[in-house]
Amino acid sequence: MDGAVRVWAPAPPPKQVCTMKARSPVLSCCWLSAHLLAYGTATGDVKIYDVVKRRQLMELGGDALPALKDKRVLYLTGASPSTSVLCSLASRAGSGSPRSDLLIYDLKASKEECTLSLPAGVTCGAAEFNHNGQLLLCACSDGHVRVYDGRMEGCISDWTAHTGAALTLRLSPDQTHIYTLGADNKFVTWSLAQTGSQLAEWPLHERASGPFVLSRPVAGGEPVQQRPYGQLFALDHRQHLLTCGSTGGRLYKLSGAALEPAASPGAAALEPVLSLGGHVTSVLTCDMADNMCVTASLDGVVKTSSLLLHG
Repeated sequence: MDGAVRVWAPAPPPKQVCTMKARSPVLSCCWLSAHLLAYGTATGDVKIYDVVKRRQLMELGGDALPALKDKRVLYLTGASPSTSVLCSLASRAGSGSPRSDLLIYDLKASKEECTLSLPAGVTCGAAEFNHNGQLLLCACSDGHVRVYDGRMEGCISDWTAHTGAALTLRLSPDQTHIYTLGADNKFVTWSLAQTGSQLAEWPLHERASGPFVLSRPVAGGEPVQQRPYGQLFALDHRQHLLTCGSTGGRLYKLSGAALEPAASPGAAALEPVLSLGGHVTSVLTCDMADNMCVTASLDGVVKTSSLLLHG
């Protein structure tokens, strides 16, 4: 929350590639390509940075984009193969009536494509475009998953997915179903073809979705609960599921109805594989790719783990 974004190369030993500084806390970031990084702040700025050339390419906000005025950028994600980026926005404290919007911006054309409205008091903390960028799937603070059609500029499907907030959402690689994790600590698989149709559900280990509590270092200080800003689970091409834990990442294996919509619910399986460990405080975000797991904890520690070393 110090306004710094640092990019690291994970190959051992980890090496810092570059650092970006913002004038206010950074709340969100996403990769738009192998070398373009977007990040959003608590004061409504969105910046696009080239990590290879180490220079800022674009800044959204200010008078040029009034939709970002008095907003916090809670989440960012890009649409492939288009040049659109989604900004999940929420009003800043003291800025008047609370309002949350989904702004879709075309980076190539340098113009706003559309703004999608959320219900009053609801925010979007995670989202993903489908393969052609036409559908936008959102995990919302009221526990709902909402599907928007960018061509119609409206919500085409809406269902209750979790008790409490829906925190992280991912599409399966074949785009047939949706994975969600909510504040109720449940990991759920949904059909995309029949939206709202549940395929499988599992309760995860304790505090896989929080609450994430950071004790103040000052004697007598009250513990502070942190909202999760990053994704709480990640998937790889072998259908490993990496989740957050109290002392490190936890790895599961998905099979059965969790992967195949036609499979019977009884065939679904979520099998524990490995506890990675290595942290002294709770992990509050994670990612994985190419047999590499990355976990980050409340005390600012980032750990990389190779699955090849664990067999």
